Amino acid sequence: MPYSVTLMRKLDVLDPELREILWTILDEIEQHREASVTKNEFNELKEIVRELGQTTKGLARAQERTEARMEGLAKAQERTEARMEGLAKAQERTEARMEELAESLKGLAKAQERTEARMEGLTKAQERTEARMEDLAESLKGLAKAQERTEARMEGLAKAQERTEARMEELAESLKGLAKAQERTEARMEGLTKAQERTEARMESLTKAQERTETTMEDLRATMKELAEAQKQTEKEMAWLSGSQRGTRSQVGGLSKSMAYALENEAFRKLPAYLERHRQLNIREQFVRTYVQGEEINVFARAERNGEEVLVVGEAVLKLDDRAKMGQLEKNIKAVRAEYDLPTVPLIITHFAHPDILRKAAEEGVLVVQSFEWG
Repeated sequence: MPYSVTLMRKLDVLDPELREILWTILDEIEQHREASVTKNEFNELKEIVRELGQTTKGLARAQERTEARMEGLAKAQERTEARMEGLAKAQERTEARMEELAESLKGLAKAQERTEARMEGLTKAQERTEARMEDLAESLKGLAKAQERTEARMEGLAKAQERTEARMEELAESLKGLAKAQERTEARMEGLTKAQERTEARMESLTKAQERTETTMEDLRATMKELAEAQKQTEKEMAWLSGSQRGTRSQVGGLSKSMAYALENEAFRKLPAYLERHRQLNIREQFVRTYVQGEEINVFARAERNGEEVLVVGEAVLKLDDRAKMGQLEKNIKAVRAEYDLPTVPLIITHFAHPDILRKAAEEGVLVVQSFEWG
């Protein structure tokens, strides 16, 4: 049967598959109607068509909502694409920044390599300095042993040999020169120590300081060489003196005693001011040599410390390098304490004292003053 234009227009807006199903249903209805259609069947058919029309309207509305939703999804898709484009640009900027950071890191790595190379050079220079210091220490040990041999020979000569006064004066002058050279060496060593401390504190100027240190080391080597030559000359003169004096048996005093007297005489002049300035000891009487209870006292004087009267009892030792050399001082202290009812101040004067002996003396309450201290 022919269909109305309205029905056909409404069917055209439907989904093609749904529209195809409806057309199939209508064709089926038409075939059955042509076969036999009663009035009741016709009415039922009209009812079915009416229901189909309502269903079609509902489907059309659903289709409209679907299209509206699809339009919203399309706009959301556009916004998503715009945002993705922004993210892509941000990613490009991030990658560019990462490239810059990579270049900076490469620069830092190269700078680190330069720093490590410089530190390696400084470390090697420091090792060279330490090696030279070790060489110098060995040289000083050798000189100290030579000095000990000299002192041993001087002790032997003091007990067995008589010397002419003129030769004693010449030898005394030579020994004074050696002592002054030793003092200069110690002063230079102290300067070298301070230079090394400044070198360690100033890493930026390590190379220049190293050059100064090496120059100082060369000067020290030259000085050590001079001292070694002077020592050899002294030993030769001592050997000559020993041979020339073998026939003489009368003893006019030992060389070590003469040297000790010279040390004592210098101390008598300079010790009072030093003790008052550095040890708070006010010497009230002139220093003298004396005997107390049969013991020879090299340095003896009355003094005042913190308002209290005390007795200064001293011993002269050319080189204080052995604890045994303090034995005579202990005997002197006992003798003075037995004779006088006053506190005593033990004192040792020397040209040079070993650090270990200095520490032990301080622990035992013994003042040790080295000749270079009183200037």
